[in-house]
Amino acid sequence: MTAGFSVFYPMADLDETTKAALVRKGNDFYNQGKMIDAHRCYLTAGYKSGIEKIGDHYFYEERQPLIALRYYFIVKSERTNKKVDEIFERMIFAFRKMLRSDDESTDKTGEPR
Repeated sequence: MTAGFSVFYPMADLDETTKAALVRKGNDFYNQGKMIDAHRCYLTAGYKSGIEKIGDHYFYEERQPLIALRYYFIVKSERTNKKVDEIFERMIFAFRKMLRSDDESTDKTGEPR
């Protein structure tokens, strides 16, 4: 299972002690680089900041914005919406650049040079 496809459903029936223990365990996994395990702990505890932190890891450290999008979509906050906008702007920039290079490689009739 790919962790990024999970939907955010806070686990309201968990007591605060259990949630805190899950967040601590998630932090341990995160620090060990075990993002899937951290994701599971954070999601179960309803810890949106942890989910966002994993998204940031993929966006800024791993340079994998499409994976980061999955995590940002789970959180859906004003802050993550700005990050989603930034990823989309970068994608649009890349597509435009690709289209321009295609235009330069063909003549006006559409034939390759």
